[in-house]
Amino acid sequence: MTADDVVGALDEFDALGRREFLSKYGFGESRSYFLVYRGKEYDSKAVVGAAHTRRHGVRLTAADFSGGEATVQKLLEGLGFAVAVRQSSAAANGGPTAGSLGAWVLKCNPQVWNFAGFLAGDERMIDDWTVQEGYRSDMIEHGQRVLLWVTGSIDGPLPRGFWGSGWTTGTVQHLAATGDGDDAVDGDVVDYWLDLDARDRMRIAAPLELQVWDTPIRETQVVDVLGPDSLEVMRARQMSNPSWISADDLARLEPLLPPWAELGAPVEQVITLDPADGAGFGDPVTRRLVEIAAVGATREYYESRGYEVRSVEHENCGWDLTCTAPNGDIARVEVKGTAGARPIVLLTRNEYRSATEDAGWVLAVVTRAATRPTVSIHQPREVLTEAEPYVYKISFEE
Repeated sequence: MTADDVVGALDEFDALGRREFLSKYGFGESRSYFLVYRGKEYDSKAVVGAAHTRRHGVRLTAADFSGGEATVQKLLEGLGFAVAVRQSSAAANGGPTAGSLGAWVLKCNPQVWNFAGFLAGDERMIDDWTVQEGYRSDMIEHGQRVLLWVTGSIDGPLPRGFWGSGWTTGTVQHLAATGDGDDAVDGDVVDYWLDLDARDRMRIAAPLELQVWDTPIRETQVVDVLGPDSLEVMRARQMSNPSWISADDLARLEPLLPPWAELGAPVEQVITLDPADGAGFGDPVTRRLVEIAAVGATREYYESRGYEVRSVEHENCGWDLTCTAPNGDIARVEVKGTAGARPIVLLTRNEYRSATEDAGWVLAVVTRAATRPTVSIHQPREVLTEAEPYVYKISFEE
C-alpha cells in the first residue's frame, strides 16, 4: 500500500467518526499504537486495515496482525507516518499506578447526589468528594488531577460525561457519621445528597479544588477520541469511586478539556498559632457549638478504632481528650473545629507548649464540625512547622 492509501483511510475516519469507522472495518480500539497525523491520533491497526481494503479490496482483521511494533508501526513509519506508543486506561491491567495515573475520575450519580440542584445555584467549586477506602484512596495526595464524571442517560438535561476538572489538595480525610438523616447546611455549603443512607455509609473524602463546567464533554465525544471501552467509567459503570484515566488517554483528551486551573495549597497547609488564651474565630455562641460538635466527632473517630476516650477539657493540660489504645498507647488529642471547610485554627500558648513537650500529643482538626464533620489528625512536627504568630503580647510595665 502507499501513503496515499493511508491518507484516504484517515479522511474516511474523520468523515465517519471513530466509532462508525471501527465498526465498518471490524476493528476494536487501539490500546497502545496510534498513528499521529495532522495533530490527531488514529487507531493504527484499523487505519492499516482500511487502507489495505481500499488498495486491494481484501478485508483484513485484527487477527491478521502479529503485533503492533513488528507490523503496524514498522509499516506506517516506513511510509513516513509517525506512530505514538501509548498506555491506555483499558490496557493498564485494571488499575492505576503512580506512573500510569493521569487523573482520578470521580463519579456523580444524579439520583444519589443532586447535581441538578447544585447547577441551579451560584457555586461551581466542589471542595471534597467521598471515595471508597482501598489502595486507590491510599494513593490520593496533594496535586493530582481530577475529573468529574456524571452518570445517567446518554443525553437529556444532564448528559453522561465529564462535567468538571481540578486538583486534589491533600490526602483523604475521615468523615464522622452524621446519624441524624437531615440535610446539612453550612453557610453557603449545602448537602446535596438525595440518598442519605448512601451518604452516611461513606467514611472518607478526598479534598479537592474542582471546578464544575457549564457545558460538559459528553460520553459520545470521549468515545470518538478514546473508543467505547477505553475508560473504566464506561466499561464498568458500577465501579465505585475513585475511577481513573491513564496519563496517555488524558493527553489525548486534552484538546477537549478547558485549561486546568492553577493548583492551590494543600488543605492542611495553614495552622495559625495564637498565644492569647481562649482565641478563636466567630462569635462565642457559634464557637462553642462548633467546639462541642468537633469534640464529639473526634471522640467517635477514636472510639471507632477501639480507643478508650476520657475528656480532660477542663483540666487545662494542653489537650482535650486522652485516648488509650487497646495496646496501651496513649494519644493526647487537642481538638479544633471549624464551621466551614477551611482548616485554619488557633492554638493557645499552653497548647503549643504541650505540642512541644507532651508525648503522644496530636491535633485533631474537624472541618464543617456542626454539619458534616471531617476529622484530620496532625502530628506535632507538622503543627509546629506550619504555626505562624497571629497575636503578639506586648507589656510596657517597668
